[in-house]
Amino acid sequence: MENPKISFIVPVYRAEKTLNACVGSILSQSLPNFELLLIDDGSPDQSGKICDEMALQDNRIRVFHQKNAGVSHARNLGLQKANGEFVLFVDSDDTVSSQMAEKMLTAQKNQKADLVVCGILHIWKHKTTQIHYGNFAVSSLQELKGKNAFLSLKYAWNTPCNKLYPRSQVQKGFDEKVGLGEDLSFNLSILPACQKIVFLPDCLYHYDHRNENSITQSYRKQKFQDALRVYHEKCDFDRKAFGETYVPTAESALLCGDVIRCIQRLVQKGGKSSAEEKQIIESWLCNSEVQEASKIMYRQNPTFFAVWLLIHFKMTRLMRTAFRLQK
Repeated sequence: MENPKISFIVPVYRAEKTLNACVGSILSQSLPNFELLLIDDGSPDQSGKICDEMALQDNRIRVFHQKNAGVSHARNLGLQKANGEFVLFVDSDDTVSSQMAEKMLTAQKNQKADLVVCGILHIWKHKTTQIHYGNFAVSSLQELKGKNAFLSLKYAWNTPCNKLYPRSQVQKGFDEKVGLGEDLSFNLSILPACQKIVFLPDCLYHYDHRNENSITQSYRKQKFQDALRVYHEKCDFDRKAFGETYVPTAESALLCGDVIRCIQRLVQKGGKSSAEEKQIIESWLCNSEVQEASKIMYRQNPTFFAVWLLIHFKMTRLMRTAFRLQK
């Protein structure tokens, strides 16, 4: 097979129920010149066996097995083994449009882009939603400044899965020491070197939220500290890129949203006693950075009044009751 233009990299873990749909959507690409790398991250189910069987049926598929080391290590192994000029990452419980590779590569060629970003179709149990970033291009970080708040609130930099990267620019890979927020770190690390970023309006990546076992749907004690670290990292990036006077309104809103979600996960899936639950929530809401972020968010955008109210007045009982009823 000739050298592929694009390498699809798919980390695989506990994906025996979703792998066929994921791989099928990639193999259905309208662009013929690609390879698919399946990285079995020591999955304890039949995922590794399914990967091997798929590779026997299609020579575009290459399979690599590793001891369980996490999604970042799996993606980094994929980057080491990839032959394509460009890279697309896909999670093994998601799918992609059959035109994803062709449309993103065409945009890259036509505009000589260093990064191409497409929209995302979010699939929930009872509905679907679309996230569109628009149809535009920027040629510098200063040009990006006017769109920064909008893009941050749309979580544009929090995933690598809707982006076409030149493989030569991402060889450094993902930080394997970071448990959550590594995708944001990865994207922020390459943005300063991007001379042109193109955004497509098409929702070419299909993010499936129906996996109950997903780490994003679970409670982890470390999640609150992870949210603070991500907040610091994004604020530091914004100040360096856009100037010390830049007000992190969107980042403050995202931190407050993350705190609310941490509380939701704790109440619904934390398994703590009522006293423990109350103590943890109050410690989060009393955090000085969370309180300051809620003020910045509300001052800059009064539509966030309800969130500010919950955090500023530490309405622990109200949130616990609401999330229990929601469960």
